[in-house]
Amino acid sequence: MEERSSQADVVIIGAGIVGLHSAIQLAKRGFKVTLVDSVRDQKRSFKVGESLLIFSNMFLRNISELDDFIDTSFPKHGVWFTYGMEGTTSFEDKPEWSVQSSIPAAMRDAYIDGRMLKGMIDDAQIVRPEAEDRMQELARAHPNVTFLDTARVKDVHLGRDGGIHELVWQCRATQRSGTVRAKWVIDCSGRARFLAKRLGHAAEDVEFNDGFRNSAVWAQFSGIKDEMFGENWRYVFGDGAVTSRDLSTLHLWGDGYWIWVIRLNEERISIGVSYDQKRAPPGNNYKEKFWNVIRRYRLFDDMLREDNVLEFNVFKNCQHCTDTYVSNERYGIAGDAASVIDAYYSQGVSLALVTSWHIANIVEKDLRDGHLDRDYIERVNRYTKQDWHMMRNIVKFKYTAAIMDPRFFLLSHLLDTVMFSGAGSARYKLCKWLVETGGATAGETPRHKALRESLSKSLFFSKNPFVSPETIRKLQHRWQEKLAERAQWRLAHGLKVSGLRSIVRTPGGLLQFWKLPFLKPDGFADISPSALNGLPKALSITGEEADPAVLHAAPLLMAWVFMNMYVYDGLSTSALKALVALGLVKGEASAQASGTTQNAPQGMDARSSECPASPGT
Repeated sequence: MEERSSQADVVIIGAGIVGLHSAIQLAKRGFKVTLVDSVRDQKRSFKVGESLLIFSNMFLRNISELDDFIDTSFPKHGVWFTYGMEGTTSFEDKPEWSVQSSIPAAMRDAYIDGRMLKGMIDDAQIVRPEAEDRMQELARAHPNVTFLDTARVKDVHLGRDGGIHELVWQCRATQRSGTVRAKWVIDCSGRARFLAKRLGHAAEDVEFNDGFRNSAVWAQFSGIKDEMFGENWRYVFGDGAVTSRDLSTLHLWGDGYWIWVIRLNEERISIGVSYDQKRAPPGNNYKEKFWNVIRRYRLFDDMLREDNVLEFNVFKNCQHCTDTYVSNERYGIAGDAASVIDAYYSQGVSLALVTSWHIANIVEKDLRDGHLDRDYIERVNRYTKQDWHMMRNIVKFKYTAAIMDPRFFLLSHLLDTVMFSGAGSARYKLCKWLVETGGATAGETPRHKALRESLSKSLFFSKNPFVSPETIRKLQHRWQEKLAERAQWRLAHGLKVSGLRSIVRTPGGLLQFWKLPFLKPDGFADISPSALNGLPKALSITGEEADPAVLHAAPLLMAWVFMNMYVYDGLSTSALKALVALGLVKGEASAQASGTTQNAPQGMDARSSECPASPGT
């Protein structure tokens, strides 16, 4: 058996999208990288289909050089969420929330550098294997990357107290084996979780101990043509502009589950069902569970068939997490090898690439300056943990029956958008740094170095200048929990609230929340901003500078709208409780309410979790 030994600055386990990006990123910073994965032996997979959002677009365009690839991928107009589409093809009078990136021409022209516009705004829905093919070519061609693309990692021996690590690999086909000695090891092995399992960092049983677990089943289909998305898919804005829901990443909610709809190039589509394990769809196997849900949706009757399935796959357990993203022992864990919660909002790759960027900064300080920045390491571990908890808070209450309440549906998604928009200033700074440096630190100016230093402290969802990340996470959890409690009380007592829709274009006006007190319980209202007036060009984001008012005002304004609606929801529900107690108000017969108490996450009032289940769940 031939044995080989080599040296590198960094060795990376796993050559999926996160591992490839991490290798390219560190190579561009001037470090010798060895990337280990048996990708040549892997069965070709269509995979899920990736919806780019928040941070992933700008990282992949500028560091992984996928700009042209993303430009020619399926364009993404925004994110769209709907409840109540079982058994119908009409979106009319359904609770809906959407955020659309409909940037007016005047604002697009205000971007001096088109790369800033694309990095910040022009998202897409990409075919992962094709993106990874491009990234593999780039990695192989880079002089700083050694790509062991037929090797599997057998073991890692960590050199403690600053010692050199040794990774042992083997190629099954040729029986070759060898070792790579490196000062840093980064695990991007996906759900194999090589380091987390071996080093005892798997923390989901401790961190996620409230009983909420979810599974996902999905398929990719061929033969999906534009004409399959007819008039019923379209939405007309107040100013007459038209969009189609299939041009966004579409999320269809049911009771205890949601469906993703992601259109892709070459007439393909990714359709997945993520469901609460305690409320799993009927079926003797995962395929039956998948089709049990899909066949409830007449939208897909002439589109999705078993004979046009390209691939079917399952994540039996979606959620896991690590207690360490970067270690003082000079190893890191990124992507699904570290933490993953749910496909909702497509945050897996975005948060993974943010973690990878932080790790690259820490590695660079250590290897180039001889300084292991323990404060930075502690910060990454602390804030990233809270970021993932916040992602879990986003989804877990939506899996309860509260999702059937239209006001909860809109307010819960509005709160999510407040969280994401709070990262707007950091997003802009990061995009500016990426566009101007391409991810290579050798050519940084003092301004770029200061920008990167600032981002090392601010590039987290849980970052706030006034309160701790733990407090941010707890507040977000409490608000989501209270919204769900109120909604489930209304449902359990047969008390309706008006159906609500809000389709927000960025930039746009205020949600018309002042309409809420005047809506009839059995009515329906579109409270979208009345028109897309945009912002004055003087306040537009440009390729040179960004007016702080634009970057900071939007999340503050949205948070103000949310708090007004949240307070109204609380006051109106309290008033209803008083009227019910006095016998002055009676809801519709609530005898249908089925006991779903056992499905409520811990901390939720069990009495308020009784509500009707949708058919078949």
